[in-house]
Amino acid sequence: MFDPESHPDYFVDNGQDPEKRQADTPKIDFTEQGGGDPDPKPETVKPRRRHRKAMAIVVAVCCAVIGSLLYVRYFNPYAEEASVTGYITGVERRGIIFKTYEGDMISQSNLTDTSRIYSRDFTFSVPDRAVAREIQSYQGTGRPVRLWYSKYYGMLPWRGASTNVVQKIEVLPQ
Repeated sequence: MFDPESHPDYFVDNGQDPEKRQADTPKIDFTEQGGGDPDPKPETVKPRRRHRKAMAIVVAVCCAVIGSLLYVRYFNPYAEEASVTGYITGVERRGIIFKTYEGDMISQSNLTDTSRIYSRDFTFSVPDRAVAREIQSYQGTGRPVRLWYSKYYGMLPWRGASTNVVQKIEVLPQ
């Protein structure tokens, strides 16, 4: 039974020290009384499916945009079947991992124009070995050739170190 004399009064200060009063209070075990844990943990709330779907759509759209930008920059030429006429000055095989043929050419339009200062050579890459060997055979001969090439915005290591990629060569009569 409950003995009011042995139980401390919580509402009236008897002049006792608060620490002693706290030590005198009986500890109640809630598990014996069937009350469970005195501080039940809140249940974790699972994210809604709606947010997952929205996040998946955002990720898919971002991947599509990045993929299309990479395609336009590196794989889609912005100038196809372009040609340049001139004299081959050098073709060599370069690269550490990806070996490609790189060449230089003096453009015939730069040689005939006397009003402008000579700007620079036309540099190109040749991924096809047979075409590169044919271009090398005309190096330093003084014979004019026409190179058909595609122009890209960006370079790829296996395609060459230039944005101008030669597909075929045409030898012109002297």
